[in-house]
Amino acid sequence: KAGTLKDILGENYLDIISLKIIGPINGDDVNTLRHMLGFMKNGKLTTLDLLEASVVSGGEYMTYSIDDGAYCRYQTYANRLGERTFATCQNLQMIKLPKDLTNIDSEAFRGCTNLKSIDLPKGITGIGSGAFQDCTNLETIDLPEGITGIGIKTFRGCSALKSIVIPDNVRGISYEAFYNCKSLTYINVPKNVEAIYPYAFAECDSLEYVCLGNGVQDRRFHGLQGSSGQGG
Repeated sequence: KAGTLKDILGENYLDIISLKIIGPINGDDVNTLRHMLGFMKNGKLTTLDLLEASVVSGGEYMTYSIDDGAYCRYQTYANRLGERTFATCQNLQMIKLPKDLTNIDSEAFRGCTNLKSIDLPKGITGIGSGAFQDCTNLETIDLPEGITGIGIKTFRGCSALKSIVIPDNVRGISYEAFYNCKSLTYINVPKNVEAIYPYAFAECDSLEYVCLGNGVQDRRFHGLQGSSGQGG
């Protein structure tokens, strides 16, 4: 039953290192998971498997706004990973997301500095701005084919990101999408991409080559400012 995770796990829930959840979870359960992942509590959880879980509406979780310096409360909604769901959960190293998830909202994983591996379900069609911003240990990620755009600051500051495949359905790469991805060496821009916005690849010190598809009409290559990349 959603909202009962803390009761099910018992009084020593903060000592759990690896966890797999089957069944529905809501905002109250997310709040428990955040504590287990080190937010405001001394939790030890590093590995989380939600593949057979499902996010449902109800309950609430507390998170922290890095920009505003304020604590905020959010609710969960069906099949969405809500805004700042796991933001600043610095214990998190590996996570598998629910297979029926359709959206990852803004800053869902922002500041998860130890996140190394994440499995994204094929059914995801939207990823919010700053979703993986400052995930400094994330080396690679496979984006689902249903994604149509890469939002503002989605991977900004992912300094360990070495490679990423941009799906063929993507039509735009937004402002600072890959800003300061210092380990990124190569980007292949699919033919359906029509616009690359300012500073999309700025400060990517290792970026040597950007292969542009024929569809790029708005070449705002402020996008490459500060990098060594070359369009092709």
